[in-house]
Amino acid sequence: MSASATEAVAIARAILDGKAGHLPPIDLLNIGVSTMAPLPDALGALLEKASLGCVAHLEEINLVGEADDDRLRRVLDLCESLSPRWIQEDLGIWVWKGGALGAHMIPPILDEKSLDEATRIVGRILSASRWPFLAENPPFYCVLGDMDLLSFMAKLARRTGCGLVLDIGHFIGYCACSAKEPLSYLDTFTGWDDVVEVHLAGYTMTDTSRGTLWEDAHEVDIPPLGLTVLDRVLAFARNVKAITIEVEGARLDVLRSNVIRVAERVQAVAAHA
Repeated sequence: MSASATEAVAIARAILDGKAGHLPPIDLLNIGVSTMAPLPDALGALLEKASLGCVAHLEEINLVGEADDDRLRRVLDLCESLSPRWIQEDLGIWVWKGGALGAHMIPPILDEKSLDEATRIVGRILSASRWPFLAENPPFYCVLGDMDLLSFMAKLARRTGCGLVLDIGHFIGYCACSAKEPLSYLDTFTGWDDVVEVHLAGYTMTDTSRGTLWEDAHEVDIPPLGLTVLDRVLAFARNVKAITIEVEGARLDVLRSNVIRVAERVQAVAAHA
């Protein structure tokens, strides 16, 4: 489950105090890490006591464009207190002229130049980090470049040895922008063995005069298409070690519903393995 550092502290304390009965089962937290929001000193110890694993989602490291080795070093230093199983970041530009873009991050132009930049920067991250690194497909609201997303990701993993996060909502958004049918497009993917983590969340689709507009909406139920894509992903991605359900802003009943529906699909795949 995704969580801010503050939410992670609250979840760990609820588990330790025996007050987590209202929560669905959680064994791994995906925690955002940024120099702009220092982590609580006790977080790592609380996670360990509560038997909660974690992964660190970096929130200000450009994977295309200009690299910033000093910023990378400071973010990796913050991760030390968490002892994450791996670290990850969305492909794109997170910092522009020294200013963090946050939710307004810019996805990459999908071309050979961006792939070369991502290869170089991911290589530097892998050299600097003592944890495995996963590259995530970012949210797209328009698409530029002569390369498709899944080819870009598969080539990046092949060139660098990094793992991949497949964010299903972001993937569906990309398909909406590029007029691709999600399930048939997934059949072209050659990077299944590199997918280590899957992200899943609610989203909205709005028909406009210029086409369908996709938007992240972590507070709502996962739409049926998202679950259908998950079924296809689970059938082919045999090295997945974690599924993160993103639930920022969701009511508890929505959180529970999303967890139950995802768990049912995971159990079905395990039963036929």
